[in-house]
Amino acid sequence: MSKRRAFLIRILLIIVVIGCLTHTSWGQGNGTVNISHPSSLPAKSEFSDEDVLEHTQRSLDRSISILNTVATLMGVLVALLTLIVIIGAAWGIFESRQLKEFKQKAKESADEAKEYADEAKKDAEEAKPIIERLKKTEEEVGTLREKTMGFPPLPEALSEDQKKILDDYGRKIEFLEAFGLPLKSEDYLNRGAELYQRGEYELALKAFDKAIELKPDYAAAWHNRGVVLGKLGRHDEALKAHDKAIGLKHDFASAWYNKACTYYRKADKENALKNLSKAIDLDAKYKEEAKSDEDFKNLWDDEDFKRIVS
Repeated sequence: MSKRRAFLIRILLIIVVIGCLTHTSWGQGNGTVNISHPSSLPAKSEFSDEDVLEHTQRSLDRSISILNTVATLMGVLVALLTLIVIIGAAWGIFESRQLKEFKQKAKESADEAKEYADEAKKDAEEAKPIIERLKKTEEEVGTLREKTMGFPPLPEALSEDQKKILDDYGRKIEFLEAFGLPLKSEDYLNRGAELYQRGEYELALKAFDKAIELKPDYAAAWHNRGVVLGKLGRHDEALKAHDKAIGLKHDFASAWYNKACTYYRKADKENALKNLSKAIDLDAKYKEEAKSDEDFKNLWDDEDFKRIVS
């Protein structure tokens, strides 16, 4: 309504200005209008009857002209007022239609918002059990993560209880990963160990790579990566992985031992025995490990080997 009122006021102002300009033009074009009264005429002796009649005719003509002008102006004013009424009415109808459309759209938006809210509520109710299960699984994974901290490094054999723990661990990690929940590097390390125990070396390698991606200085992940690469026959890559593990943890006896095994698979006896000697110096258990290891079965009669493992 305030817009319509402002519009009408502007129209009235325009009319007033037009009236003022028109009045001014009369004054400028015709001069001051003065209809002389017969009493103001000069003495009869000064003018003839014809002069008086001519003067009267001119005054009458001027009066008629003024009346015509006033009538014209009144007609213009009436037309303008009529136009204002029409515009005002049209404006009101337009605003009314706009308001009606706005109300209709607002109602539709409200209905749509309510529908979305109902759907969201339904989805939330359906997702509630899954969320609770995810939360519970996260807690269980945390517990399993602690249990696997003392597990032996690859490729050492695990007990049946340890294998069960890794199996359970692997299933829970797959569940969390399926929902895009972030996992720790230790989770991928243990998943890789579980896959390795099942002989799925390619998948195990991917798990160890993921652990290294999350934690580039993870010596255990580099070591396990080297073990899996050795199983896949990628010996040069395996040596690089073991070197990386040893660079991060120089007293990593298992990395020295598996590096020795890799060298022996490459038929490099000298480097194999050198790295085996280092592993035994760090952990004496690798003496017995080497005696029973298939990788070193052809060295059992070798004097240098006997000296190292004796």
